[in-house]
Amino acid sequence: MRWPLLLISSVLALGVASPAVAPAQTRVEETALATTVYTGAWFQSHSERPWSGGTAALSNAALSRATLTFSGTGVSWLGLRGPQAGVAKVYLDGAYQVDMDCYASRETVRAVLFTRSGLTADLHFLTIDPTGTRTRPPPTRSSSWTPST
Repeated sequence: MRWPLLLISSVLALGVASPAVAPAQTRVEETALATTVYTGAWFQSHSERPWSGGTAALSNAALSRATLTFSGTGVSWLGLRGPQAGVAKVYLDGAYQVDMDCYASRETVRAVLFTRSGLTADLHFLTIDPTGTRTRPPPTRSSSWTPST
């Protein structure tokens, strides 16, 4: 049985600049930077797909966690949406935001999976916890699936 994967390709942080210098700019924080702390079972994917920055971190294990530290007024998480993807819990500054379902019938690399704007111009933490589950079953030829109501 193949468990659903969760993938973090990159995080876009809306930077903060002094009004005298320039307006806010978007900067990409690649997951290979020291600002990302991984706990649990993660592995790096380098060449299978055109990841942002050339690499991505993948996990299919509950109790794994990725915490990305950034400074800025907004953030977006880019990752994989596809038939092999599952569900992750997303937290911003320790507060639960959403259960993000990364499943899709067709694969999309660098999909925007979560975004928030209007944050204070401070240090923030985006935490992504794979649940090891999916909301849709893996496709099979011999079975049908009816969602519960």
